Amino acid sequence: MPINWNVRALRRKPRYQDVYLAYLDVLGFKNLMKRYAKGSPQHLVRLFEKIDDAVHHPRESGLVQQYLSDSILIWCTRPSSLPYMFDVCNMLQDELLLEGCLIRGAIVSGQHYQGCFDQLNLSTGARNRKSGEIIISPALVKAYLIESKLWEPVIKVEGAVLIDHNSLLKGLPQKLRPPRKRFSPARLYDLPGYLLSLRFGVLRAGASRSERPSKEWQVHPDVKKEIAAIKQIRGRILTGVGNSNPKIARKWKYVSKIFNSRVRPLTKSWDLMVGITIDTYTV
Repeated sequence: MPINWNVRALRRKPRYQDVYLAYLDVLGFKNLMKRYAKGSPQHLVRLFEKIDDAVHHPRESGLVQQYLSDSILIWCTRPSSLPYMFDVCNMLQDELLLEGCLIRGAIVSGQHYQGCFDQLNLSTGARNRKSGEIIISPALVKAYLIESKLWEPVIKVEGAVLIDHNSLLKGLPQKLRPPRKRFSPARLYDLPGYLLSLRFGVLRAGASRSERPSKEWQVHPDVKKEIAAIKQIRGRILTGVGNSNPKIARKWKYVSKIFNSRVRPLTKSWDLMVGITIDTYTV
């Protein structure tokens, strides 16, 4: 046997972890590939960089992510990471809406294993920690089966996950807790999404004020930037609604209804948002 003969071995003894896992399917990713990645994947890489920045929050989020072309996996082991996971999912919905893509997926609890093969140098004992990864995940199978049966572009959340998420709120002062809602562990619920990410937080904050935002705030560069993004999303939705494929058009009609419900309260506070809702006769 040569002195420097390398062998491959798993890094640790395989063991399942109990995790919360989000499986997200990017609808319209093929069109995104055709539009941007024909010559270079640079644009799509930048998009995934935004996702990565959100996952690796400056505060410890506890999230782990994996990108599989048009699918995104995000998982964590602690209930305290669930608010970050929900925030990332909302951010993904908004960022991909800007690109003309929708998100459909599921967030579940279950068992998950991620391992890695190492190259071992028998001469030096050194390990190459950049070898292939392996995922064995009953949680992923569960989430995939839920997602594959969905018609609408929504993210379904297992009731058991929401119960664990809400248990985190017990330590908050009473006035900071959202209204309590009972969830059935076995049922699935929609994750409220679309225009709910922190990106549009300044607009929602202005809309929640009792008085109309001042003229100085109305024309602030950050406000104008996010209103421009919402106008871009509106254009994407109208394009999707007009798709010749009825199945695709129906998904975008669903999003147009949510878009209107989110935008109407904002149009009452921001002068620049007048007329941004989507007329029902156009869809």
